[in-house]
Amino acid sequence: DVLPPAKKNPAAPITQNTPNPDEKVPVEVAGDKLEYSRDAKKVIAEGHVIVSYGEVSLTCDRVEVFFDEKKAYAEGHVVLYRGQDVFRGDKVYYDFGNDIGSFPDGHIADAPWYSTGEQVEQVNKDKIEVYNGSITSCDLDRPHYALTSKRMTIYPGDKVIARNVVFRVLNRPIFWWPY
Repeated sequence: DVLPPAKKNPAAPITQNTPNPDEKVPVEVAGDKLEYSRDAKKVIAEGHVIVSYGEVSLTCDRVEVFFDEKKAYAEGHVVLYRGQDVFRGDKVYYDFGNDIGSFPDGHIADAPWYSTGEQVEQVNKDKIEVYNGSITSCDLDRPHYALTSKRMTIYPGDKVIARNVVFRVLNRPIFWWPY
């Protein structure tokens, strides 16, 4: 069940569009403990952290946000909400201004699809690359079935492209598509 950010996270902004990176829209940070470095133009936040920028909202345990670049490094129970898409992982490097991110051991929910991968790359808002991963429409922690591939390209709300796909049921290989 993937809900819009405002319903999953009451602190998430309700803005419909990601601001243009050239605009002077601030990245907003809140947390239990905030430390600001004026020289580095960055903030370090810890504990119940929420970072917001346009329609993107990120929650985590700890984050470093570089305001001039609109970039962040977050760790610990990281969840990023972007429209209907939900990304999860233990770490993320994210560029809010360009909608680019990197999730080692990442998980994606883009209803009706759920995907995991050793590396998940948000190439732009319309393209996600998943390496050594799987995709399924089963929302269980251990899906009954999945398609696995060394590399998949997900176009949210449109299509998924994968090659050398293995169809697995209960994590057992059933069928292989060699293309």
